[in-house]
Amino acid sequence: MEKKRRTKKIITASIVFVLLVLILMIISLFTGNPVSGLMARNKARLYINENYSALNLKIQKTGYNAKDGNYAVGAASGTSQDTHFQLFYRKGEIYRDSYTDDVLSGQNTWVRLSREYAQNITPVLQEKFGEALTSVSFIPKKEIMNSLPLDVPFSKDLIVDGELKIYYRYTQTDSQYLSDILVNAHHTATAAGYAFASYSLAGENQKTLVEISGVTPAQVESGQLEELIETAKASGQHDGIHVFTKGGQ
Repeated sequence: MEKKRRTKKIITASIVFVLLVLILMIISLFTGNPVSGLMARNKARLYINENYSALNLKIQKTGYNAKDGNYAVGAASGTSQDTHFQLFYRKGEIYRDSYTDDVLSGQNTWVRLSREYAQNITPVLQEKFGEALTSVSFIPKKEIMNSLPLDVPFSKDLIVDGELKIYYRYTQTDSQYLSDILVNAHHTATAAGYAFASYSLAGENQKTLVEISGVTPAQVESGQLEELIETAKASGQHDGIHVFTKGGQ
């Protein structure tokens, strides 16, 4: 009887062990294994010392791409908010990094300023629209990326060639209502010292989605924005204004 109990315990323990190994193997398929992750980080440190020693970089999070088996090791400067990029590890070596694409191209600066513009203009518009305003985003033209100095501080008048996108809780979807939102947004932003090359608006009411894009300040100030939107609704676009509608009116 005692022998049977021992045998049963051994079998149970073996089954648990096998299950644990299988679970760890499955997890490693999606997250990589800790040893390889540690090797990737160590290789990244050596690579940084050899290639970017002047940038005061620190290792950040390490990610694993299950599709190709590669590790991406983050690196960020302790003194430059826009200096952060990734190093890619495979088969024992760092085979490339994204410093040129992320930092030298101006992309990190472009992304940061996009976020800061949205963060700063949001309370200004919320004061005007209240809870009807759900969120705001700012999208500068890609062409300006190379002209942005690294770590340049936010300033209202730094970028004027971009689009302000407003996400809104509609109570109506007629052209006059939509026009009024854009007119009020433009006048509120202008009064606060902001300038945008174009505006877009997106929202939904009673399962009717309406998105408007490509509205310029000149069109807002023309006094004819309602008519322009109405015409664009009929054909999808008019005079550079695009309107997408989904659902019943």
